[in-house]
Parts: sequence; C-alpha cells; structure tokens
Amino acid sequence: NSWLDDLLEHLSKGFLGLTFNCARCHDHKYDPIGQPDYYRLRAFFEPYQIRTEMVPGEADFQKDGIPRAFDCNAETPTYLFVRGDEKMPRKNRPLLPGLPELLAPSGLPIRPVTLPLEAHTPGLRPHVLENYLRQAEARIAAAKQTLAQIREKPPKAEAEAKLALDLAIKSLAAAELQPPMLRARAAADRARFSQPVAKNARELARAAALAEKKAALATAEENLARAELELARAAGNAKKTAEQKRNTARAARDQASKALENPGETYTSLSGALKTKESNVESAASLAKPFPTTSTGRRSALAAWMTEARNPLTARVAVNHIWMRHFGRPLVATVFDFGRKGALPTHPELLDWLACELVENGWSMKHLHRLMLTSDAYRRTSSSAGADSANRSRDDDNRYLWRMNPLRMEAQVVRDALLYLAGELDERLGGPTIPANDETSRRRSLYFFHSHNEYNRFLAIFDDANVLECYRRAESVVPQQALALQNSRLALESAEKVARRIIASDDAGFARAAFQTVLGVAPTAEELA
Repeated sequence: NSWLDDLLEHLSKGFLGLTFNCARCHDHKYDPIGQPDYYRLRAFFEPYQIRTEMVPGEADFQKDGIPRAFDCNAETPTYLFVRGDEKMPRKNRPLLPGLPELLAPSGLPIRPVTLPLEAHTPGLRPHVLENYLRQAEARIAAAKQTLAQIREKPPKAEAEAKLALDLAIKSLAAAELQPPMLRARAAADRARFSQPVAKNARELARAAALAEKKAALATAEENLARAELELARAAGNAKKTAEQKRNTARAARDQASKALENPGETYTSLSGALKTKESNVESAASLAKPFPTTSTGRRSALAAWMTEARNPLTARVAVNHIWMRHFGRPLVATVFDFGRKGALPTHPELLDWLACELVENGWSMKHLHRLMLTSDAYRRTSSSAGADSANRSRDDDNRYLWRMNPLRMEAQVVRDALLYLAGELDERLGGPTIPANDETSRRRSLYFFHSHNEYNRFLAIFDDANVLECYRRAESVVPQQALALQNSRLALESAEKVARRIIASDDAGFARAAFQTVLGVAPTAEELA
C-alpha cells in the first residue's frame, strides 16, 4: 500500500503543511501527531479506489480516461501497523477515521452520501454511447475497405482467396451488428435504471440480450474464419498451433450459437468507467463488483473540515504557495512543513491577512491573484541599481521585499512563450495527453505526459517539476539552457516565424519591434544602443 502512504503524505504536506508521514512508524518527534493519528487519517481513505471514466470523443479508458476516486469497499477496516510494518497489523484494535485532537477536538461528523445515478452507473452518460457508436462506425468503415481490397486484389492461391473473402464478409457482418446492439443495451439501461423502472424494461432487456448474443455469434464466426485462414497459411511447426487455435474458435462459435437459442434477459450494461488495479483492493472479485450507490462520506467530511473557515492551516498553506509563485520566494520557506520543525514566516501578519482574504472571499484564487499582482510589492523593480544603500546593507537577500525578486520563467512557460510568439500556440483546453517527446504538437506544455521515466527533454533542461518533489521546483542557470534556446528545433523555428511577422524598414526599426514583441515593453535608447 505504498500508494496510500504517498497519498497521505502529499495530502498532509500539500494542504495542511504537516508531515503526517513522520508518524507512520512511531509518534511524531516534533509535532503533536501520534502514530494512531496517522492511521486514523488513513481510515478516511481505506475504502478508496480509483476508476478511469470515459470522456467525450475518446473511447480508450486506459489512455484518455479521467481518473475519479470512489469508495469501493466501505467495510474495509483500518489497523495500526506496528513499527509501520504491514505484516504486523494490530487487528484487535481497528481504528475509525479521525484527526489529532489539536486539529479537531470535537471530531468530524461523517454521514453516508447517496450518489447520483450517473455516478454509480456512468454508462448512462450520453457521450458513452456516442463514443462506442463512433468506434463501431470506424470498425464498419475499416471492414468495408478490407472487403473492397480483397475483391479487387484477392490472394493468388484459390483456396486462400476464398477464405480471405469469407473472413472479410464475416468481419463486415460482425461490425454492422455493433451499432444496433449498442443502442439496444443503452435503451435497456435507461429503462432499467429509471425511477420508477419503465414498464417496458423487461422487453428492452430481452431485446438487448438478443442483440448482444447475435453480435457475439457474428464475432465468433469472424474469429473462426480468421483461424481458418491462418491455418491455410501456416506451415511446418506453426500448423499445429494454428489447428489448436481453429479448434478453440470453433468451440467458441458453437457456444455462442447455443447461447442464442435462449437469449434470456441478461445483457451487459454499457461501461462508462473501469476500475484501476493501482489500489488497495485488487482482487478479481473487487474489480468485477458494480459501482456502489452510496459513498461512506469520509472524504467529504475531511474535505469540509479542510476548507472550514476555522481551519488554521489550509488557507495559509495555499496562500504561501501562491505567493511563492508570484514573488519567487514563499512567506514560509518550508512550504510543506508548518510544524515545529518548519521555518517561521517572514511576514506572519501578511500571511494571516491573505489567508483571511482567501476564506472570506469564498476561496477565490482569482481574488488572491488580483491582490498580489496589483500590490506595490509586486510592481517594484527587481533591479538594485540606484537602490537605497541602507536597504542593500541591511537586507541584501531581499527578505523584506524592498525590491521585486528576479523571476525566471518556469519550464512550461518557456516553451509556451516560444510558440505564442510564433503565433502557433494551441490554447484549447482539455483533451488527451501529449507523448513526452512529441516535437510537433503545438498544445500547451501542461498536457505533456510526465512521469519518473518519461519526460520532455526540453522542459527538463529548464527545471521541469520533479514528480517525487511536488512542492517547490528547483531553479538553476546552466549553459545547457542557453544552448537549448540557441539550437533547439523549437527555438529556431519560432525565432524564424517571429522575424517574419515583424515588418520594419530598417535595422533599428526591426530591433525596436522585436524587443517590444518579445518583452512586451518599448525599449529605451540605452537598450537599443
């Protein structure tokens, strides 16, 4: 369950600024968090599991699904692991969800949550049927194309040509049964799960079962035809394997034919989500269970407490992160540790005031951004040239913000800025991920696939986020960054396109226009010289 330990660590560090993970094996050495407190926090997530849901326009769950959390097994108990060892659970004392007394002295009210229909039956969402139908139509088009090719240019051997034509015909027949079968299953689902249940629900269920079994028989016929063709093409040792495959396909065809004789009322509901295996419950029985109609309410209770106005931590931690991204340095240097071992805030009153502003304005991040970006501190120059010598001598590292901290663009912003200047940035929101080293995509950099093993090399040069340290990015200035901007394909192509967009009659005019285009401000005479 290392994934669950990771979840608790990043939940507590990222939202509460507390290192709960230090209490997994023993009581926390600095903060009032006992080892049982760690496992009581874990109890909020013990039933937790992840599923991937289908999104409009994409039928591939694994590649393009959206991850969603849900409570899969509400009855799963939580035990304290002696010295943090999963092999040594203290089963005589199961723990209930809770928080340290210092944070929630009166406990949290936890009430089960009744889920809406489309949450526990995601196949009812309109885009699910649309996605499957789009997939089925593509299959029909491909089958028609294959059939046309076989008829136009059949294999030279007569026996093989006949088998290839038979396979193409049966592939098309199987494909053409998919759309009506999908529509029948969707109609049966809507009738079955409507409130009250539709009067014709059983009739629609029988129609769906019949359509599904017809499609299954057609697919079995297609598979048998494919096995027959492979057997005809096989030679030597491969022939025995092909014969076994043909016999298996024939048995499956016979079984599908028998099932069609009495289709009954049982059919498979359209699947709009799939359970993942990266969870605390991975048994086949668990994965096969339908999605629950209720949630334990544990995570809802925890989320309500975390965003409560009286919570002393969440708003301050959020403010600290936002301040760090605008000003280059946080108000509390240990961004994930607000405990006794953490650093003291440089401006405690400012931190408290901004936290109150965030909460009192409905947790509006936009309000917080506006406050910071229109502040006098943000609009100060980052240059120390001509500054008061007293400021430089007393606060050389700018702890008290007498000037703005110089900031470097984050890795993603560097790439996006190059594309934007070239007029090629695709600003559309959402959609599937981009392969890590796709150099042709013009979508925003946040859509790149990013993992410990796969990452975009251009972004990595500019200190892209480390997947194992998600609280504060490292910042460096190294020669490789200058080389990437000078020699990379992206930089060279973008520079050429920017140059083409700038219209000027002389070199000075070109330099002035280029300066303003890239930096957004008009150059001074000294900068142009």
